[in-house]
This record gives sequence, structure tokens and C-alpha cells, in this order.
Amino acid sequence: MGCSGLVATLLALGGAYLAGPILIPMAVAFFLTVLLEPFVARLERAGLPRRWGGPAAVLALAAAVGAAAWAFSKPVATIVSNVPRYVAKIRAGAASLEGQLRRLQRGADLVQRPAPSRAGVPKVQVVDGDEAWLGRLLRGAGSVFEAVGIAVFVPFLMAFGLSEKQTLLRGFEGLLPEGADAGRAEAEVARMVRAYFLGNLGVGLGMALLQGLAFQGLGLENAAGLGLLTGFINLVPVLGLPAALLFPVAQGLLQFHRSAPFLALGAVLCALHVAAGSFVVPRYVGSQVRLNGVAATAALLFWGWLWSVAGFLLAIPLTALVKILLESSPRGAPLAALLAPRPGGGPRGTPRAPGAGPSGRTCRPAWPRAPSDGPRAP
Repeated sequence: MGCSGLVATLLALGGAYLAGPILIPMAVAFFLTVLLEPFVARLERAGLPRRWGGPAAVLALAAAVGAAAWAFSKPVATIVSNVPRYVAKIRAGAASLEGQLRRLQRGADLVQRPAPSRAGVPKVQVVDGDEAWLGRLLRGAGSVFEAVGIAVFVPFLMAFGLSEKQTLLRGFEGLLPEGADAGRAEAEVARMVRAYFLGNLGVGLGMALLQGLAFQGLGLENAAGLGLLTGFINLVPVLGLPAALLFPVAQGLLQFHRSAPFLALGAVLCALHVAAGSFVVPRYVGSQVRLNGVAATAALLFWGWLWSVAGFLLAIPLTALVKILLESSPRGAPLAALLAPRPGGGPRGTPRAPGAGPSGRTCRPAWPRAPSDGPRAP
């Protein structure tokens, strides 16, 4: 890569970082649009025009999300109704802890001698300036803007994308380099998005089952509902673990009077969170979207650094999308091979050429074989 290529890469990274609140809703809308496309195609074959089928699919998805939220509302409502009891128990524990700390402080004051004060030595005090508060306010406003952008603009982007699919595909084909296979790229993107969705659904259900069994073993009430609620939350990188701990710990405050169940609860959720984020998602989900483990893990690090939590969630499908676009062009095929789970980077079941080596290239002998006059004598 020359100097101009390096400068272009740095500019692209800077632009992607600054335009995150715009690009993240567009990426979410793109993947959801691809996921809903078979449903819209069936409605179109049934006689419903695409301009009406797209909004109908978006409304159906919104109804499904609402039904899932209603199913999860029972454990959440139970925990919310017990908030006064949680607060009273936390205050009692805090008062007991404060009394112990005061006794320790009195004992320390009896042992420690006060240092002699020096006259004329100025007192140094660190004050948090207005700039720090402004920075925190701006970061908080950026997160709120991203959430509002996803909630408001994604449904409209999905409806327009599903309704105007053919127009967008013609424009996409014009952006591809000469010799690129647009039809194969479209089919691979659809397969990848479905595999990513089903893979995460399977991992989330597995996490819900394991956590529900753990909650049942610890004696938590409503263990099945808590396991189903926190199983998918615990898949969210970084912020998923404290969010998943919130509900079972709140329930445990009303049942447990010792610290051992809370320690066991935290250990189980931490172990499942680390296992899912470091091994299961990169290896299992990455293999479903045809990425090797190194590429999937590096994608989580890169996109998480670029776009924080949203980058973690979109890391694997975005990297798989980049790989598919590279595969559609002859010049990008060698780079796509670096991300593929098998040597050569081709689709599964692709036969290897005769004499091909581990990299998929044809192997030739290092030295030419001398002509033979016939079989040698033993």
C-alpha cells in the first residue's frame, strides 16, 4: 500500500467514526431489509404490490417485536413492583456497612498519628472543570442520538428499501467493478444475513436455557422467565453482563440473606458471557457466515473500537459483507481468502482442482522431471 492508499484508509476510518450516528442506522436497516426480503417476495407472488408489501413487512416485524416485549413484561413488571422493597433492603445493608466503616475509622484514628502541619504550604484541590462536564454531556447526547436514529429512521429505511429493491440493485451493480458477479453477491448476502440471525437466535436460546437452569439451581423465583430475559441480554458485548446481572440480583435481594448465592450468580453469568463473546459467537456464528475464527475475533475488536456497542453487534455481519464484496471481484478474491474459514475462500462444497495444494492453487514440482526411457529395472 502506497502513501496515497494509507491516507485514503485513514480518511475513511475517520469518516466512519464521525458518521457513526448516520451509518449505524443505515447498516441496521440494510440487514433487516435483507432478512425480510423473502417475506416481501412471497407477498408479491401472492398479488400484493411491492410498494405495499414493504410497509406490511415492517409492520409485521414491529408487531413481532411488540409481542416479544409483552412476553418479557411479566418478569420485568414483577421486579419493578418490588422496587420499594429493594430500596429498603439496600438502605438497611448500607446502614450496616456504614456502621462498620465508622468503627474501622475510629480504630484507625487511634493508631495513626496526625502529621504536623506546615505553615505556608498551599492546599491543592482538584476541581472538575466545565470542559469535562461538557464532554460527558456531548457523549451522552451522541448515544441518545444513535438510539433515536435507530428507533425512528430504521423503519422508514426498511420500508423504502423493500419497496424500491430493483432500483437499488441496479445502482449497486453500477458500483461494482468490471467482472464482478452481482447476482452471486446478492445471493451470498441474503444467505449470510439469515445464517447470522439464526446463529444468534440459537446461541441466545442456549444461553437462556443454561441461565434458567442456573437460576433454578440457586433457588430464584421465576427462574424460567429470568433466564429467557437475560439469555439474549447477556449476548450483548460489554454492557450485556451488567444488564443481565441486574434482574436476577434484584430478585435475589428479596430471597437471599447470604453473599454466597450472589457470588455464584455473578460467576455463572460472567463465565457464560465470556464463553459466548470469546468463543461461541466468533467460532460458531462466524463459521455460519463463513468467517474464520481469527477474522471474526479481529472484527469484534475493530468494529467495537470504531462504533462501541453498536460496532460489537454489527461486527460479524459487516465483515462478512466486506468478504462477499471482495469475493465478487477477481482482484479482491485473494483478500477474501484471508477471511474465509477454509483455504481458497470459496463456498462450501466447492471441489478442489486436481493437484491443488492447501491454498487452493495448483501445485507444481520444484524441479522438472527428466524424461524416462521406460520403467527402471528393480
